[in-house]
Amino acid sequence: ALAQPWIPITMDTMAGDPRLMHKIDILHRSQSDVRDATGIDGKLLDYMTRATAEFRLNLYAGHVAQADLEAVRPRFHAHYVQWPPLFAEARDLAERGADPLSPEALDLAARWIALFTAVWGNDPALHQQVHSAHASDPVMFNGLGMGDDGIRIVRSSIEYLKQQRHLENT
Repeated sequence: ALAQPWIPITMDTMAGDPRLMHKIDILHRSQSDVRDATGIDGKLLDYMTRATAEFRLNLYAGHVAQADLEAVRPRFHAHYVQWPPLFAEARDLAERGADPLSPEALDLAARWIALFTAVWGNDPALHQQVHSAHASDPVMFNGLGMGDDGIRIVRSSIEYLKQQRHLENT
């Protein structure tokens, strides 16, 4: 219940920029004057990170079987904090107008695929359910800070890598 309003408040406060969110997180964790002024410390941030991860995982409930969500839950939480830096990198690429086939975009896509697999496993049917959820439910992308251009770059880069892997396997 706390995570649902926390996400838009955080995004509004940080201008929807995952890079700024990371910097503010560091300030709250490292600067006692910031903690004193805001009342937000590392323990609260850790708690809200866990709550936000659980909120986001529950977004998949209408798309993925409950048994699969339960199996994924520990990995989802374990890797949750690895996503925001990728979102920030996608935003950087989009702001620079990077080509989805540029080496840096393809490198981001390769790391994205690896993290996705670390979280969701190797079951192609489960992957399809997750991808369908992303395609059909725009709420999945709320609060990520990548913007439509960042999402397009990541999707295009991933699609290219998948095509290349398919060609290598044929």
